[in-house]
Amino acid sequence: MFSHLRARDLIAIAMGTVLSLGQPDPSWGLLVLLLLPPLWCRRQVAIAWGSLGFFVASLNGVMWLDTSLPEACFGEVVMITGQVDTLPRTEPAEWGGWRVTSELQVLNISDDRCSGPQRLLVSQHLDTQQLDESMRYGALFSASVRLKPLTSQWNPGVLPDQGRWASRGVDAAAVVVGPVTQSSHGNWLADFRGKLLSEWVLNDGQGWIVLRALLLGDARGISSSLWSELKQLGIVHLVVISGLHIALLAGLTAHLAKLPRRLWKIPRDRGTDALTTLATLIVSGLYVLLIGAPLPAQRAFFMLVAVKTPHLLGWSGENRRSLLLALTAMLLWEPKIALGASFWLSAAATWILLTDNATNKGVPGLMRLQTKIVFLMAPLTLFWFGEASWLGVVSNSVMLPAVTLIIVPAGLVGALLSELAPTLSSHFLELSVWTWEALMPLFSTLLRSCEHCVMVRQPLPLAGLILALIGVFCWSSHPRPARLAYLMTIFLALNTPQRQYETIVTLLDVGQGLAVVIESGGKTMVYDTGDGYSGGYSQAEKTVLPYLHSRGVDVIDVLVVSHADRDHSGGLAFLVNRIPINRHLGFGGEPCRNGERWRWATSEFLVVNGSGQSELDTNDQSCGFLFTVGGYNLLALGDISADQERELVRYWREALSSEVVLLPHHGSDSSSSYTLLKWVDPTWALISSGRANRFGHPHASVVDRLTQIKGAVGLNTATTGAIQVRFGENHEPRVTTQRNNGAPYWLKLP
Repeated sequence: MFSHLRARDLIAIAMGTVLSLGQPDPSWGLLVLLLLPPLWCRRQVAIAWGSLGFFVASLNGVMWLDTSLPEACFGEVVMITGQVDTLPRTEPAEWGGWRVTSELQVLNISDDRCSGPQRLLVSQHLDTQQLDESMRYGALFSASVRLKPLTSQWNPGVLPDQGRWASRGVDAAAVVVGPVTQSSHGNWLADFRGKLLSEWVLNDGQGWIVLRALLLGDARGISSSLWSELKQLGIVHLVVISGLHIALLAGLTAHLAKLPRRLWKIPRDRGTDALTTLATLIVSGLYVLLIGAPLPAQRAFFMLVAVKTPHLLGWSGENRRSLLLALTAMLLWEPKIALGASFWLSAAATWILLTDNATNKGVPGLMRLQTKIVFLMAPLTLFWFGEASWLGVVSNSVMLPAVTLIIVPAGLVGALLSELAPTLSSHFLELSVWTWEALMPLFSTLLRSCEHCVMVRQPLPLAGLILALIGVFCWSSHPRPARLAYLMTIFLALNTPQRQYETIVTLLDVGQGLAVVIESGGKTMVYDTGDGYSGGYSQAEKTVLPYLHSRGVDVIDVLVVSHADRDHSGGLAFLVNRIPINRHLGFGGEPCRNGERWRWATSEFLVVNGSGQSELDTNDQSCGFLFTVGGYNLLALGDISADQERELVRYWREALSSEVVLLPHHGSDSSSSYTLLKWVDPTWALISSGRANRFGHPHASVVDRLTQIKGAVGLNTATTGAIQVRFGENHEPRVTTQRNNGAPYWLKLP
C-alpha cells in the first residue's frame, strides 16, 4: 500500500499526525475515522490520508495517557527493575554529595497501580564513598525508589518541559531510597564503551572532554563555562550528538568510498554504488553504536537506512520519497517525537544531505555541503534553543570541517583500534585532541574581543519554524519558494519584539521558588530569580531570561531579590552577568527601605517590609512591596512568617487591601495567616510552588483559610503554569493561566 503513495499523500499523513498533537483530548480524534468513507468517495485522497494520520496519532495519544503516573502514586515507594538505558550523569549536589541520573527502561514495577510508566528518569543521591554503587550503563538495575512526577514548567516564550519529556518517551521520575542490585547483563558494547571511558577520563584537557562527547556521547565533563563559550561561538551543536553528526559522517564516508573509482578505472565496474552505500551504512552504524545509540542518532540512522537500502538492493527509487516515507513511518509510530528538537534537527540534516544535487565533488563539495547544512538549520536552532550566534558563520566554517574531516574520523579509527593496535590508536586519538586544542583558543580569543555583540537571543515564533522547514525541505526541488520562505524566516528572527507599555504582572512557573516580572509604562521590574546552584544551571537561565527576551526586554530597570534563600536568589549571579540592571534592591544590592515609593507612569511601588539583607532572620526580613495601578493593588511579601504578617497588619492595616496577593512562603503553613488574608481580602491568591514538592506546599490549612475568604480564588503555578495579571485603569485585574482546559492533552496534568 505505501509503495503507491505519492509524496503529497505522505506529507498529508505526516501533517495529520503533527496536527493531532494540538487536541485537548485525543479520544476526540478517533471520530475522524467516520470521515474516511465520504472522503474516499469524493476522491479527496490527500485529505483522507491526512485524516488517517490524525486518527492513528490520536489512537497513540489515548494509549500514551495510560503510561502517565497517577497522582495517587506521587511519593509512593515501590520496587523497580529495568535496564539503565543512558550514560549516568554524575554531578555535585547542593547538599555536598553527588547526584547521579540516568534513564531506565522499565521491566517491572511492584505496585500494579503505578505500573503505567515504561521509561523512568532515575536519580541517586550518594556520598563520595558510595559512588561505586552508582548506576552503570547497560546494567540490569533493581532498587526501591520513590516515584514522583517529571518537571512540568510552562511559561510564555519558553518551550514547555512536558514536550521535551514526551518526545524522549520518559513517563515519570524516581529517586532511589533503598539498596541497589545491578548485574552486567552481558552487554559487550557497554563494556567496550565503559573501558574506553575509564581510559579517556584519565587524560586532562579540553580536547579529551570534547572527544568523549563526540565519540562516546559522554558530555558530563563539559563545564558550564565551556557550554556558554560554545553557545556564544555558535558551535554547541558540534558536541551535542544529533542527526547532524550522522549526516555529516555519512557524507564523508560516501565521498571517501567513491574515491577509488575517481582515481582509477576498476575492471567490470558497472557504475553501481552498492559498495559505497554499504560502507556508508556500516560506518554510520558503528558510530551510532559507539555513542550509545541515543534517540536522535537512532532516528537519523533509521532515515539513512530507509533511503540507502533500496540503492543497496538495486531497486529504483528517489531519495526524497524514501526519506519522506521513513519520516512518516516514524511519526505514525510515535507522533510525540515531533515535540522535541532532535527529530527536526535530525530530519533536516539528513534531508539536506540526501537531497543535495550539487555537481562539485571532493573536499570543496563536502565543505559546501557542510556550510549549507549549518546555514539552513540555523533558524531551527534559534527556535528550539532561543539563541544563535553571529560568530557561528565564522567558527563553523573552520570547526565544522575540522570535526567532520579530522576529529570524528580519527577518533573513530582510534577507538576501533584500541584493542588491536594500541600504539597506532593513540596516534589517531592524539590527532583528534590536538586538532581541537589547536583551533579552539583562536576562537576563544576572538570571542573575548566581541563578547557582548555575538548573540541573537530571542525565541523564533512558530511561524518562523514552519517557514524554516519549508525552506529546508524545498531547497533542492523548489529553490525560489524555499528562498522566499527562508528570507521571511530571517525577517521574523531579526524582528525584535518591542517593549510593552501595558501593565502586566507575570508570576513565572519556576518550580519550587519565586520569580515575578512586572512590566509597566515601558519599564520592567524583576522580583526574585528562582532557584539555582553556584556554577550550575538556574531558573534564571531556563525561564526568566528567555521570557524577558520574548517580551523585547533588554534591560531590567529594577531588580528586587526579596532575601537570600536559594529558591529566591539562585539565579542572581546569572542575571547580573547576562543583562544590564539599572537598580538592584534587596539581597546582593542596596537595602530595601520601608515606605520608599517610586512611580512609573500610572503605576506605583511601595516597599512595605524588610531590607532583604538580614543574615539572621532572612524570611521575616524579606523585601515586600505593594504595587498599585488605577486603584487596584498587588501584594508580594517574600517568605515572611505569620508573626511578621501580624506586625505588618498592625502597621499598615487597610493599606494592605489588594485584589491580588502572592501568598508568602509558597503557601507554607507557617505563613498566609487568617489575619493577613482577612485584611488583604484578595480576589486572587497566587501561589508559586513545585509540583509534588517535598515541603507539601501549599499546605492544606492554607487552602482551607482561603475558602473562608469570600470570593477568593487560589491559583498555583504547579498546576496552572505561569500566571499573568493584566491591570488597567478602567477595569479590575484580569488573570489568565498558561495551562487551561484548551491545552493539548500532553500538556495536561493527571
